[in-house]
Amino acid sequence: IAGSGIEMDQTGNNLIGGIGLDEGNIISNCATGISLGQITVVDSVKILGNTIYGNAGLGIDLYGDNNVLLNDGIQNAGTNGELDFPEIILMFECAGTGTTKVGFITKVPPGVNYTVEFYSNTIPDLTNGEGELFLGRTIINPTNNPDTLSFDFGILLSVGTSVTATITGDVGTSEFGPNFLITSAPLPPGFSISNETCLNAGDGNINVVAAGAYHFY
Repeated sequence: IAGSGIEMDQTGNNLIGGIGLDEGNIISNCATGISLGQITVVDSVKILGNTIYGNAGLGIDLYGDNNVLLNDGIQNAGTNGELDFPEIILMFECAGTGTTKVGFITKVPPGVNYTVEFYSNTIPDLTNGEGELFLGRTIINPTNNPDTLSFDFGILLSVGTSVTATITGDVGTSEFGPNFLITSAPLPPGFSISNETCLNAGDGNINVVAAGAYHFY
């Protein structure tokens, strides 16, 4: 299908979808999933709880140019503040609980609340993802830019699952972050996990305790 599933220009302060039952949209088989600000800058468009998959271009496209924005940690006056997408860096199975925990990096202004949503995709895009299956959401309040945080899905995600995420703040929602493929490979050299708090113990943060090593607490 030519064109975008949803295209928004010359407006702002809108919500596409929602976190309530049946509030989300299904957006599939389009040129682009959701296109914002192709003609004029729009701001504060929040995109939550939608099913977005199988589109030829990006699932969420700020400026409608099919180019992934640079994740530079700088918020500006562009569409949705050009809010940087989250980057997943690590996943592991929590010992004894059988749930999957994810570590991710945010590059957003600290000290305010954001909603991070996680999705999986049966057939992921080549780089940044779309949102076919909703996995969960968490509210975070980063203390640094960049910051490294974590979230327990409460379920065990199987090897081969491709996961991506978005982040939503007062300025609106980011594009989807890069796909992260869960594998059974051991942790990369320099990574260590200790004293993790998992299900029912709070999402917590990740401390960088050495170059390339993360400590969950």
